[in-house]
Amino acid sequence: MQSSGSLRRLIGILGIASLAWGQSNVDFASQVNPIFTAAGCTGCHGSGAGGLTLGSSATANYDALVGVTSSCNGLAYVDPSSTSTSHLYLKITGAQNCGSRMPQGNPSYFDTNTDELALIRVWIEEGALATASTVALQERPGLLPAAYSLGANYPNPFNPSTTITYDLPESGPVTLAVYDLQGRQVAILAQGFRRAGRHSAVWQGRNRAGESVGSGVYLYRLRTDRFTAQGKMVLLK
Repeated sequence: MQSSGSLRRLIGILGIASLAWGQSNVDFASQVNPIFTAAGCTGCHGSGAGGLTLGSSATANYDALVGVTSSCNGLAYVDPSSTSTSHLYLKITGAQNCGSRMPQGNPSYFDTNTDELALIRVWIEEGALATASTVALQERPGLLPAAYSLGANYPNPFNPSTTITYDLPESGPVTLAVYDLQGRQVAILAQGFRRAGRHSAVWQGRNRAGESVGSGVYLYRLRTDRFTAQGKMVLLK
């Protein structure tokens, strides 16, 4: 388990709406629950696979996760304040070999959507509460980015991975994807609801099937309801 100092540094890098932004608790319904749909977890667990049922109701999903024991290994799906004994967290990080890694249809999802993984970790470490107990980030406009922006990836050129940062002055749906010069989508680095703040995503030079791509110039494009921007990066092998 990472120390609290390491966790705080991680949060600062990813720009998660959490301790670094003056919010001591993450809200399950608006921040954590949408991740299950974006990651495709409801594809299997919508029908109760493995004894865990996840649907569209945040309240039902919270009740199904927190303090409920998994029949796979006897651990709680979510053990408040402890990721090391939370079956859900171990499954999505690949640290638990009790069955296949989650989400089963896209097991590398949280390798690329690192901000979502960090948000789940913060939520668990802070007690896995149903609602945030302090002032929400939207109510603290002085802490938010002033405008949308897409940063230059670093390093560039790169091998084997590069990091892309982007700023969101307001919460909403986001897609960050990689394309080749023919306009074909190569990989999706971030997709779904994101809180206002600074975020980052890592591309490891792999396509959506998890296969390594060849050297060359690639484009990365950020889309929101109000903003579109793109940058250029070079993969050298």
